[in-house]
Amino acid sequence: MNKIQLLLLLILAIPFFSLSQNNGELKVKGTDFNIVFDAGLLLGHSESYYPAPFSSNISFLKNFNNRFWIGGGSGAEIIGKTFVPIYADARYVPFSSKPFFLYNKLGWTVCTNKNYSDGNENDYYYRTYPHPLDESITTRGGLLNETGVGVFMRKADWRTSLSIGFRYQKTSDHQKNTTKVYENTFSRVAFRLGFWF
Repeated sequence: MNKIQLLLLLILAIPFFSLSQNNGELKVKGTDFNIVFDAGLLLGHSESYYPAPFSSNISFLKNFNNRFWIGGGSGAEIIGKTFVPIYADARYVPFSSKPFFLYNKLGWTVCTNKNYSDGNENDYYYRTYPHPLDESITTRGGLLNETGVGVFMRKADWRTSLSIGFRYQKTSDHQKNTTKVYENTFSRVAFRLGFWF
């Protein structure tokens, strides 16, 4: 584990231990419906040339019993190209007196600027090395799944959360007029700051 990942784990652990001593019932603002805006980085080694893609998501969640949320969301992620995720989102608070939650996002990504052409091998990377292209390609999204844990940072009138999770995502590049397909797998640590409304 590198230094950045260890630092992120320590940052996440500090509010968990400091807020977990509260023995009162965890109260969440917006008892019926929440909008959650999450932004952060997808860190770690992957087959991508890009070291730390930016990720921004917005989820619309229905709250059940102040401990379980289910809904869906979308957003934008910059992984060399812009991908739009569409996913189902579930979050659960296992202990009513502890300010942490478990979450899972499962869905599909769509590439918005999917066409690439001109064959410039200095601009296109497959895995970690330049890949020469003699024809145009079309980039497609694929399956995504993210599972992790987060903590609430509670204040009187607003609430934020910090979360860390494991992100698995597939994309593929299809070379036009041929049967060549280049598949990419992104396995990343997702570190996010969330704002709950």
